[in-house]
Amino acid sequence: MDSLTVAAIATPFFPSGIGVIRISGPDSLRVLLQLTGKGKEYFAPRVLKVVRVYARSGDALEKCLAVYMPAPRSYTGEDVVEIHCHGSPPLLEAILNEVVSLGVSLAGPGEFTKRAFLNGKLDLSQAEAVLALVNAPNLFLAKAALRQLEGEFSLELQALEERLTSLLALFEGALDFPEDVDLEEGEVELTLKEALQEIESILYKAESGERALKPLKLVIVGKPNVGKSSLLNALLGEERAIVTPIPGTTRDSVEEEINFQGIKMRLVDTAGLGKARGVLDLAGQKRTRELLGQADIVVFVVDISSPPTLEDLEVLKAVEEKNAILVGNKHDLGEHGDWTAFPRAIVLKISALTGEGISELMKLLSLEGGKLLPSREELWYLSLRQKEALLVSRETLKRVLEFLPEQPLDLICEEVRSALRALAQLTGREISPRVIEEIFSRFCIGK
Repeated sequence: MDSLTVAAIATPFFPSGIGVIRISGPDSLRVLLQLTGKGKEYFAPRVLKVVRVYARSGDALEKCLAVYMPAPRSYTGEDVVEIHCHGSPPLLEAILNEVVSLGVSLAGPGEFTKRAFLNGKLDLSQAEAVLALVNAPNLFLAKAALRQLEGEFSLELQALEERLTSLLALFEGALDFPEDVDLEEGEVELTLKEALQEIESILYKAESGERALKPLKLVIVGKPNVGKSSLLNALLGEERAIVTPIPGTTRDSVEEEINFQGIKMRLVDTAGLGKARGVLDLAGQKRTRELLGQADIVVFVVDISSPPTLEDLEVLKAVEEKNAILVGNKHDLGEHGDWTAFPRAIVLKISALTGEGISELMKLLSLEGGKLLPSREELWYLSLRQKEALLVSRETLKRVLEFLPEQPLDLICEEVRSALRALAQLTGREISPRVIEEIFSRFCIGK
């Protein structure tokens, strides 16, 4: 445990309703008492108390809340104090300066989480989950990182290590007492295959996490002048695409990212499909068909106020094998009865102009997007370092399986130890101080 007491502003440094200054270390309570002029008995553990924070001059800086969390029941495992005040950057800086003037050092990046790891409050895989949670680009991956922080990934690693440790003990027993320990080759092979399968499962979940990092591609298609660009603008809530009554205004794709209830999507407005009106139309339609091949979800837009046309049928043919939602736009102008005979049923009737049905479409897109993402049981949000350690362990066990009948037992033992060492890097039991510093240097100050 580090004997230094450190402090940092633990919230973003811009004007906000609340700002937090965190202090960790043996002098935390002393500093709080000196800042507030209160006695020790005033601060019941883990209870927010109203206080005034004073400058060295005796002037009151702030009326706020403070909480004292004695070791070991704190985030870092040390005595911790948090001061919750108004989120004025000059005010936060002034209070932090007062804290430093009382003999406290400024915390470095990830200092508090590093202390939590060094003091046994978190293993390294959980500490890296903190970073993943802070940097999660969407709610889906944030939930995955939270599961890792709560120890689900650590439990998987623990079960895997226990399996390999038992196997290593069997091998070492056979080396030391060859007459007493009988190695069943079939049983050994099965144990190795089961361990490999567990590693493959974790790596598959990590790949699923990488896929979830990328936004789903949602492509808006339809014949010219059905309101594709108007729909893009309505979904974005801003005038991103040019809209005119002239058919074929959009000659190239227009792309923007949006978040539908925690699911990130890349919206693509495309050139209208149908009868080409020149070289530019042909190029635009070619680009549209390329984008359809990349689409995760397609929104097929038709003008519901007018009867279906051959062009609408051509678009339907282009999207018939895609995950397409048929949307009837311009519902504010009425609904033509011929759409009841269209080969595919209209899912939603909307008006991009008035906003009718747009919120319902957003909910539907969120639902369809959620179906394309892995389930919570199929995903881990792992760092490159974690994946590399798993790959080393996997390749090592593959070598053991490949040469199991021929290799001397002492070499097999060493290979299994190597696989275990790679896994131990994930939890931090076998890792160099340099790597620890590199990991926590990627954290923000205050976490």
